[in-house]
Amino acid sequence: MKKYEFNFKWILFLPISILLGFVPLITRLNILEVDEKTYEIFGSVQQNDFFSQFKATAIISLAVVMAAIMFLTIEKHLVKMNVTMKIIYGGLIAFILSTIVSTIFSEHSAVAVWGMFDRAEGMVTILAYTVIFFYTIYIINTTKDYKYIIAPLSFVIITIGIIGFFQYIGSDLMLTTEIGKKLIVPEKYAELRNSLSSSFKYGKIHGTLYHYNYVGSFVSLTVPFFITLMWFEKNWRLKRWYILVTLFNVWLLFGSTARSGLVGVGLSALMFMIIFIKELIKNKKWLMPLVAVGIIGIIILNVATSGKIFARIPSLINDAIGIFLPSDPDFNYKDHIPIRNLSLEGSTVIIEKNDGTLDVNIKNGLKFTDENGNPVIYTPVEGVYTTDDPRFNNLSFTLVKADMATLPPEEVAYYENINYDLIIAVDGKDLFYVRNEVDETTYFMDPRTLKPIIIEDAPVIGFNGKEKLGSARGYIWSRSLPMLMETLFIGNGPDTYVLEFPQTDYLGKWYAYNTINMIVDKPHNLYLLIGINQGGIALLGFIIFIAAYGIDSLRLYFNKAEYNKMEIMGGACFLSVVGYLGAGVFNDSVVSVAPIFWVLFGCGASINWSLNKQRKEQQKPAMVKENSKIVNMATTK
Repeated sequence: MKKYEFNFKWILFLPISILLGFVPLITRLNILEVDEKTYEIFGSVQQNDFFSQFKATAIISLAVVMAAIMFLTIEKHLVKMNVTMKIIYGGLIAFILSTIVSTIFSEHSAVAVWGMFDRAEGMVTILAYTVIFFYTIYIINTTKDYKYIIAPLSFVIITIGIIGFFQYIGSDLMLTTEIGKKLIVPEKYAELRNSLSSSFKYGKIHGTLYHYNYVGSFVSLTVPFFITLMWFEKNWRLKRWYILVTLFNVWLLFGSTARSGLVGVGLSALMFMIIFIKELIKNKKWLMPLVAVGIIGIIILNVATSGKIFARIPSLINDAIGIFLPSDPDFNYKDHIPIRNLSLEGSTVIIEKNDGTLDVNIKNGLKFTDENGNPVIYTPVEGVYTTDDPRFNNLSFTLVKADMATLPPEEVAYYENINYDLIIAVDGKDLFYVRNEVDETTYFMDPRTLKPIIIEDAPVIGFNGKEKLGSARGYIWSRSLPMLMETLFIGNGPDTYVLEFPQTDYLGKWYAYNTINMIVDKPHNLYLLIGINQGGIALLGFIIFIAAYGIDSLRLYFNKAEYNKMEIMGGACFLSVVGYLGAGVFNDSVVSVAPIFWVLFGCGASINWSLNKQRKEQQKPAMVKENSKIVNMATTK
């Protein structure tokens, strides 16, 4: 049975063009009802999502369209297959199967299937990414196809750059204009439009990508892509266009202040110099002036922004040095926070400090003693207990008992089972809450959900003394590595990281973030994210198909004297993948950026296949000629 054939080839590229040029711009409010476990962590039954849910819906919808097109049009002989592609497909199959198995066995099935609010990277979205990858491989066949990737990417970069400029100067178009508010807030939530505010101060660009860190991942893909096209383009009309897009890219790179972007772009720049070394030497007369102009332009931009462009460079350098320094096995972060430990023994709260231990018995009022049983004098003033004892004078306590006479009738039944709550403040800040019930049950309580919590130390691997490294990434990674050890075969489920992270490691958070009220919702590392959520087998599959593609790309592009249009585009895709993977050491996958990675990865893999096929065909005549020569020699003899 003959497959149906489309008459207009551009229709095949429409899903890809929409995915690249429109989906990253989607910003639309969706208010979600969360499950019980999510509520316990975030303390709210409803969560606002502007940047993820509608993007994910568009990605999944486009993936369905792509799958349908492939089903209707694909022929067996069109399947691109060679040794490298078999390895890539094998790794991808392992990645897919591990993702599905981790979802099936997840304790958080709904989240694992559809994803968490503000992320939406559940199993369905991840499988959509793989469909996008296969589809891109399928439709990219000739150099004429590249415009369907270059044009939408150019559009989205310039659009985000313009939006980012107004965010940078503190006048976010989405929040300060009526049309912007109507675009991002549906009519059914119209009453919320006037209460919109940004979670970021001016001087940082997040565009429509949710967070400035994800702008870093975005430019890690787009900067090396367009710089490569710009460098090799001979047509000055196109070269000028690539220069313009590159300038927007550089603006996003520095305007976002995302250090991950600098890492990704720096890594791709190094790879550019390695694989195109002959090209750089051949055109060295242009190289130094371009570098000089670039440096001068960045310096001018830094001066114009009062130093904000380079503001995070010193911390990046310090972190880069720090990450390679050995951990201090003797370092204990508890030596550097006001409280070493909190625990309960019956109705007694035990608070350990570096200079003593305070026992607070709350069974019959408050009774304070030190570790030797000696009384500690606390004086109540308007319900707040304080002391002059220098060992404990940074600790204060407040007893709160519900006034049954003033409570609404529906709350009386709840509060009549409670004796009182004890609020523990450190340096005047209310941090810990203890509830004592009528039956003398005593427990630490989450003040948002009023549910019992256990204050405990999380398992740790590495990063002793480096917990604050990379905006507390050292802390997150040290607590994530033990999680990875438990998911080597089956992950916890896509997008369930926040539900599995030891959120009650309050003292560790206190040291790392200077607050206990921090929810760690992602590992800030693409590889840990895959390994923990989707399983170690998925991570292994990811590494295999990336390594196969990378090795093949180096073999095809390294140190050539000349590059044709296909090789230039293939090199641009490869450098984009390198940049994204570099930024992935510090950033996660996110629906705002990940589809671009999967498209460029698919495009690069398709081009590599075509180049390998061409080389094989070019070698055949030479082999035939050589074999003919051997036959003739034998005949002569």
